Amino acid sequence: KSISISTLRRIVNNNNYNNFFTYSKSNGIHKIKLNNVFSNAKSVSFVRLIPDIYNLILAEKDNLLAKYIIYLIHSCGITGNNTDFTANQFLLSCGYSTKSNSYHSKLSTYNKLLKDNNIISITCRLEAGNRKRNTYKLLDYAYL
Repeated sequence: KSISISTLRRIVNNNNYNNFFTYSKSNGIHKIKLNNVFSNAKSVSFVRLIPDIYNLILAEKDNLLAKYIIYLIHSCGITGNNTDFTANQFLLSCGYSTKSNSYHSKLSTYNKLLKDNNIISITCRLEAGNRKRNTYKLLDYAYL
């Protein structure tokens, strides 16, 4: 889907959006740069999706998967591309039940899908009590 040219003009000429992106025009080429800052806690954070990820989200038509991918990319962005979080941490942050085995199963399926599509790598380790903990890394650091 695309944005109409009139909507785009309205947005780029509105100073309320200056914190979110920078617009420039040079030699007839229009450039929009998304201001993606993770280092300043007071800044607005953005998640950048490359076409492969965007197309995967569209193809799967799964809202939870979209949230999971965005959460994962954002987490990698604020931690320097290595993040570890539990399924329960993700589910709680998105308002889902941590007691539902179907959600945990879906997240496992998502991890396999993202690994198979060369989007993430996952390193597993055992913590005290033989609990598995995953560390996630984006395979193409250009996402951040």
